[in-house]
Amino acid sequence: MSYSVRNTVIVALVLAVVSGCQVPLTSHETPPQIVRPASPGLFQRGLVSAVGDGQWRFRPCFAHYEWILSDPTERLSRRFSEQLAPTVYGEFSLAPGEDLKHWQVQQVHLLGGGEATCRFSLNEINYRAANGREWVADVLADTIVVQDYARVSRMTFAMASGARPDDLQWRSDLKQRNGEKIQMELTLSQTACSDPYGGEYEFSAKLKLGKRTLSGCARSGNLEQRTLPGVYAADLRMGQGPGRRIELSLLGSGRMELKQTDTQQRSLLFQQGQWSLLKTGKLLVEVQQTNGRPDTELMLFVRDAQGRLALEGYSSSYGENLLRLPLVAPDPEQLWNLGVQ
Repeated sequence: MSYSVRNTVIVALVLAVVSGCQVPLTSHETPPQIVRPASPGLFQRGLVSAVGDGQWRFRPCFAHYEWILSDPTERLSRRFSEQLAPTVYGEFSLAPGEDLKHWQVQQVHLLGGGEATCRFSLNEINYRAANGREWVADVLADTIVVQDYARVSRMTFAMASGARPDDLQWRSDLKQRNGEKIQMELTLSQTACSDPYGGEYEFSAKLKLGKRTLSGCARSGNLEQRTLPGVYAADLRMGQGPGRRIELSLLGSGRMELKQTDTQQRSLLFQQGQWSLLKTGKLLVEVQQTNGRPDTELMLFVRDAQGRLALEGYSSSYGENLLRLPLVAPDPEQLWNLGVQ
């Protein structure tokens, strides 16, 4: 079946599917097994378009740079042979190619949606499984939250001792108001799953809820936490003074470096510390050293309409609401771990 742009409702549903909203999801009757890559590679998400000659242009979400992908899985070739839209949102594990601008697809985790899909982060959610007509199950750190649309109920199950997260299987029970216990078992299998609107998922899901057995698709979450590391930079002019370059590096280990340089690339300020993503989705930057000396400063950042990291409130180093930093390069720490220099 080809995906047509003649029906804008279908396009909207695609966006809802990848964000975990309420849309019908169905599993393949005979799903193909997904082959896991030998190494995890670099997890990235963003927009893909065709270049030609078996190559694909990839722009990571919110990034001010692009890469060229090769895809030995041929998933992108099949996708673009079936859809008319010039771009598609995807989540991938990537291996480095001949240089920093060329990467190879190791594994496709998700395909479907458009640019707006970059705004969905699924923070604090390790996995989301769903069949939008019947249920949604979110696997959090210590609980599983199940929304049962057929019974118009929401249930929070504690993570039981019988859970096997490494095997993608969780079991628990919940005592109801009438005193009876309802049993829950959620199992994700590494088999491909798709929905009628063009969404392609990494996992199939089975939910046993009491006496019912429900099926659907599933995907990984915590997307912002996994893709926030990188280098964010912009030129800044404060008052009538000379311009300066501000560069914020968020490293995958949780460390951060914040640099100021002048127009001659001479160092003006060098701050180090830690960063963390709050439950609210805001970025907390904690300065612990300035120019090698102990220091303390907290800064909050949020994403603005263009996807830049925007300073929220006042900073003793940068004033109020002046910093707006776009993503200009991937995390150098992750690149080093992959052997990319």
